[in-house]
Amino acid sequence: MADKKPKTPALLVDHDANPKPKPEKVRVSFKVTPAPKPKPKRKRRKKMGRPRITIKKDMVELLSGLHCTIEEAAGYLGVSEKTFRRRLKEPAIRELWDAGLMKGNVSLRRLQFELAKKSAAMAIFLGKQYLGQRDEIHQKHSGEDGGPIPFTIDLSGVRNIDYGSEEDE
Repeated sequence: MADKKPKTPALLVDHDANPKPKPEKVRVSFKVTPAPKPKPKRKRRKKMGRPRITIKKDMVELLSGLHCTIEEAAGYLGVSEKTFRRRLKEPAIRELWDAGLMKGNVSLRRLQFELAKKSAAMAIFLGKQYLGQRDEIHQKHSGEDGGPIPFTIDLSGVRNIDYGSEEDE
């Protein structure tokens, strides 16, 4: 028991008598940021909605050559009129539609001229449409030298009918 040190009461110890300087701790922090990673290439997403309807280009030209309306052509191709009008805004399809119309016009004109050889009515129609011919009906709405139109009314056969006067009532 002699090895034991005597206990000093805590009140008798002077803490300020020999103060030990405490080393100051400084915190230094470095934030290491890695170099930015290159953005990954976007994967092509699947398109949402219905798949795009393929319109047969040869049919577009054929239908316009027959002078089908847009509604009729859309019905034949199995698309809505709105879809067909939207697709007609695409240059390739519009060119086919216009080319078909021109071919249809040429075909129609050829048939008309063939019919004009057999039918006088068709010849007259073509003359009016392409040659500026027209039926002239001369109607005169004024008298000679632009004056009034003279007319007389013969009242000799008309009886004078007396319906009575208001005084008789």
